[in-house]
Amino acid sequence: MRSRRPHRATLKAIAILLAALFLFTLAMRLHSPPAPDSPGEARGDGWLLLHAFEVLGIVVFALTVVHARRAWGDARVLCFFPPVVVYAFVFEDVNIQLSQIYTYNNNAWFVVHNTMVVVPLGWCAIVYVTILTLGRSPRAAAMTPVEKGLLAGSMALTIDLGIDATAFAYGLWVWDRGSWFGVPMMNFIGWFVVVFLWVSLRSWVEAKGLPAGKEARYTWGTTLIALGAQYPLYGAFILFFRLWGVD
Repeated sequence: MRSRRPHRATLKAIAILLAALFLFTLAMRLHSPPAPDSPGEARGDGWLLLHAFEVLGIVVFALTVVHARRAWGDARVLCFFPPVVVYAFVFEDVNIQLSQIYTYNNNAWFVVHNTMVVVPLGWCAIVYVTILTLGRSPRAAAMTPVEKGLLAGSMALTIDLGIDATAFAYGLWVWDRGSWFGVPMMNFIGWFVVVFLWVSLRSWVEAKGLPAGKEARYTWGTTLIALGAQYPLYGAFILFFRLWGVD
């Protein structure tokens, strides 16, 4: 009887998420929050906010690593941060090329290929916060890896709903169109899918209690799996929104 509870709880979590997705889509269909009229330069701040965002984002990432060393130790930090940074960067850079509906501000200081460096570092910091939060919750200890991924993805999505709309309004990056203050739903889908997959697979690895070296190999392996799995899942969500006529 006990072995069935996580399964039922997982189905319940998925049902709640789908219901929330349906209601959010319906709300966007009925009334989309307007995009800003003149993002960026018209606000009179030059690119001070852009560069402050870059520098502070790197500082926040560095502080995240420092905090993780104290909370987890060096072995787990090395097992966690490099795969997440690579995972986030690859997704972000490939998505820019494939979607071709958004670009980063050309005045950014720290850019690799098509991607503003602070963005995947920000992904990494947010994933760390979600995992740390789950690790400190007594109820999360009884969750399945999928449940943890769903909760982590939802937390990351909640954070990004405010960040992306504000960043677009101040010209840190530019979207061609979108239903949420000018930001398209596919951006938020990406946040959810990326965090959900990585945290789910990472939680599965952690549950195995592997030695540090083997855990690192498993983490890199599951990161590659997540990179491959995210695009079909991402595409399914995008199709759902397109069928509803929501950008």
